[in-house]
Amino acid sequence: NHASVPYNRSIVDRVIVEAKPVVVTGTVGRRRGGSVACLPLVSRSAIYGVMYIHAVDGAGIPEKPHLMLLEGLSGPAALAIENALVHAKVKSEEKALKKARREFEKEVEKRTAELIEVNRQLKELSVTDGLTGLYNHRHLVHMLEAEYRRAARYKRSFAFLMLDIDHFKDVNDSFGHPCGDAVLQSVGQILKSSVRGTDIVGRYGGDEMAVILLETGPKMALRVAEKLRRQIAEHRFVWEGTSFRVTVSIGVAGAPERGIDDWNDLLNAADGVLYQAKDRGRNTVLAFEPDGATAGSLSESQLRLFSTPVATTDP
Repeated sequence: NHASVPYNRSIVDRVIVEAKPVVVTGTVGRRRGGSVACLPLVSRSAIYGVMYIHAVDGAGIPEKPHLMLLEGLSGPAALAIENALVHAKVKSEEKALKKARREFEKEVEKRTAELIEVNRQLKELSVTDGLTGLYNHRHLVHMLEAEYRRAARYKRSFAFLMLDIDHFKDVNDSFGHPCGDAVLQSVGQILKSSVRGTDIVGRYGGDEMAVILLETGPKMALRVAEKLRRQIAEHRFVWEGTSFRVTVSIGVAGAPERGIDDWNDLLNAADGVLYQAKDRGRNTVLAFEPDGATAGSLSESQLRLFSTPVATTDP
């Protein structure tokens, strides 16, 4: 069984260290008459292995022409091994590079998503009132100005509602400012949930809030304002076991309208009739009229219906 003949480790080590062929005749290992020829597989000054030839069964060492042939083959063999190793290394590096690229792309996507979310939050914070979650004063005015320009350009109608919580100071004095904040939040949510998604609800300042009703004429604006007034008046607020109610006064102004030449005129018109509504006893809706009337198209009987008193506290 020739496969059982072991190679001579010392010869192999010598060839690797010296990078030169070694030929040994005579007795090698436990077999007598055997000879060994060991040639280094060298390419570009690097040794990639050895060619180990062990003659057994009395066979002699290969003759010189044969050794020369083997030496000639060792170079290409070493080069083939080197190319295989280089190819394997390149494949391994390409695989590692692809993995690193995928991980980098994932990280970029993750960071980009985080940046988009942070920017979204920053943008939201820049236009949102921190207490109520409604649009803040600056953004509300910006939207009012933009909507006025759009309506004027395309000859469309829209309305602006300014509302104020009646006797809000009494709520703060009776239950404390945290309760007042909760009332503002609840009123804001009632407003937002009671109008269309395309309408704009904002906190103008303090206990004043506003609604921009898009594509809405004067009569519809009055109906919406009355609906809001009624829903807030019917809402039961509870604070630390005490139940109470609040009411609002609402001023309504629309565009286009005679006497309203820009968004600021529209805002002042709604604000003016708001305070007239409060002077009439609060819990009231009033509409701007260019001829100086404060009730708009509402009759006095309609005003009385709109101004039905609501108790400030429940028994």
